[in-house]
Amino acid sequence: MAKIDETVSSSTIKKTVSPSDNQSKTVVAPQKTVAAPEKTLVKKTPVRVSSNDTAQKTTVSVKNTTVSVKNTAVAPQKTVVAQKTVAAEKTPVKRSQSSDSKTIVKGAVAKKSTSTKEPKKIGNYIREKKLAQGGMGAVYIAKHAELGKKVILKKLILKNNDAAEDRFKREANILRELQCPYIVNTYEYFKQGRSSYLVEELVEGCSLDELIEKYKNLRAADIRDNRDSLWVKTGPLGTELALLVFLDACYGLRFAHNRKIVHRDIKPGNLLISKQAEVKLTDFGIAADDKEEATADDDDDDDIPIEADGLTVAGSMLGTPSYMSPEQISDSSTVDQRADIYSMGVMLYEMLTGEKPFGCPVNLKTLKADESVMKAIKKGKYKNPRKLNPSIPLNICLMIRKMLKFNREKRYETIDPVIKILKKHLSKFDTHEMRVELARSVTYISEGRNHRIQTFERKKSIPQIAIAIVGFLCVITGGAYWLWNSGLVHKTVLSHWYSPITLTMQIPDRGIDNIYSSNLPMMAFFFEEEGDQDEVRGSSRYFSLINEKKLTQEQKKSSTKKFYSTKPAYLTKGNYRVKVVLGSYVIWRSIKVGKSALDISFDDLVKEKRVIGIETHAFDLKTGKKLNAKFTVMNRKGNYVPFSDITKNERSSMSVWKVRASCEGYSTREFSMLVDWYQDKIMVNVGLE
Repeated sequence: MAKIDETVSSSTIKKTVSPSDNQSKTVVAPQKTVAAPEKTLVKKTPVRVSSNDTAQKTTVSVKNTTVSVKNTAVAPQKTVVAQKTVAAEKTPVKRSQSSDSKTIVKGAVAKKSTSTKEPKKIGNYIREKKLAQGGMGAVYIAKHAELGKKVILKKLILKNNDAAEDRFKREANILRELQCPYIVNTYEYFKQGRSSYLVEELVEGCSLDELIEKYKNLRAADIRDNRDSLWVKTGPLGTELALLVFLDACYGLRFAHNRKIVHRDIKPGNLLISKQAEVKLTDFGIAADDKEEATADDDDDDDIPIEADGLTVAGSMLGTPSYMSPEQISDSSTVDQRADIYSMGVMLYEMLTGEKPFGCPVNLKTLKADESVMKAIKKGKYKNPRKLNPSIPLNICLMIRKMLKFNREKRYETIDPVIKILKKHLSKFDTHEMRVELARSVTYISEGRNHRIQTFERKKSIPQIAIAIVGFLCVITGGAYWLWNSGLVHKTVLSHWYSPITLTMQIPDRGIDNIYSSNLPMMAFFFEEEGDQDEVRGSSRYFSLINEKKLTQEQKKSSTKKFYSTKPAYLTKGNYRVKVVLGSYVIWRSIKVGKSALDISFDDLVKEKRVIGIETHAFDLKTGKKLNAKFTVMNRKGNYVPFSDITKNERSSMSVWKVRASCEGYSTREFSMLVDWYQDKIMVNVGLE
């Protein structure tokens, strides 16, 4: 079967021999399988085609096409190969070397011939454009005759090749089971005449390998020109955008694995991206399910053609060497979904760094495993991706390491853990913004325009958002609380309904600043006069000392008083009671609130004095032993007399008291103390030496 985009089928090979006389007959060649290299000219187009058995993909460049022919008797006829006709003659083995590939050729010499004309209408579809043609297949862009929907139409044109026919049917059967947004859809399979057709979804965009290659070149140019772009410090696609594309590929692969289908040819060329940023897995031509394993004859392995490490190897090896798992190199028929996981790890490494972790594990001359590369794969020796792209998160590097384990038992059992890691990382970014950037990139690449991928910043995490919201609410609440308590709202918005009430308290003052100033807590409370006399909510106020600069001239003249005031309390019209609490004093007053502001003064305590009592104790300062000491106080005449000799009128607060303690055999001690207006008892405990 013909393969485009560096893919060779696993079908066995046949050749047609033309005898020299006029009577045509078929001769079975005793030689081993061969492949004749021919080139297929394909016009430039941004359309990527998903296929495996016919023309594999349509790209902007000319691809090599290899023809597989089976050793069997066939009707005497010419075989059309890649728009050229090859007539096989019995000749010695020749080797043909092209500039792009090396292919073994046995006994065939290419001769030109004309191909049959293709019908305009094929089934329900009108053929619009031929994208590619190989020896066994052709690919068209077609349109449904009634619905007008454009599709990819794949045609199997090689006759009398049961293996190719069976493989074509198998691909159709596999794809019909894979109706998924992340896999290229298959709409229909039918036969017309002697040809088989497969109708698939048309993906307008480009493949992942084209995207990687384009941005590798653009990035290299930016680095060479010292262009100041953040994305040049990351991989060719940027770390987050590459992970987003890879996540979609994982979704498609999981869908296939859940249906027991192993892809076996995961690579960037088999991942298509549309201009709408849809990522779709394609090319299930060598896939196998649990009911059927792909097989190949091992007799002709020595002559199976191979061009480069991007080529799909036939025989017991099925897949693309650079992306194949170690067990897939040995025997493709025994692999399971862990082989796809290995290939996905290689592809992700390339998406993030622009390089493959290992070289080609297959020796292109002997078609055997390359011992040096296999040794590196077995030991897991590859360049740390963070050295090539420092923006790769550490957990992604660890994930790649596990995906690339030589022993498949040590890899992930399924693709689900990989999806979980990717989703957790990408949840920190705006994936919609990334999806728009991906669509823009694919569109520009398809149109041949340059475009530099932007970098993406992390979204604020949920805790950060929660803290920001809580902080914002606190600011709003605190601001509202302050505005309410400060009275600014009442002064402005609610001034029509509320009136300010200010309270002023006068208390006695000895005239000694700071040390002997009153520090009693003073508060005022407002209660409604009517009804249950409930306290007005939020109306309580503290008294604070009025700054001397704010005192009136009359207040400044009074040296025996201190003045305290409250912040205005805003009340609606009505009758209220004010309760003032100051130390052991409680003062009630009734007030009436109207439209005007009120300033209520309390002077009930200005002349307040209290009768002083005294209590004395003495003890030995060293032993703590109680002493029978003598206590005396100084009277107004300056003499020390027993406290009992002081008259009741003289025992008043607002004065300085001097107390003397004396005891035989001990030193005498004296104390001076000021008794403020609200104090009524002196308690003296003296230690004597």
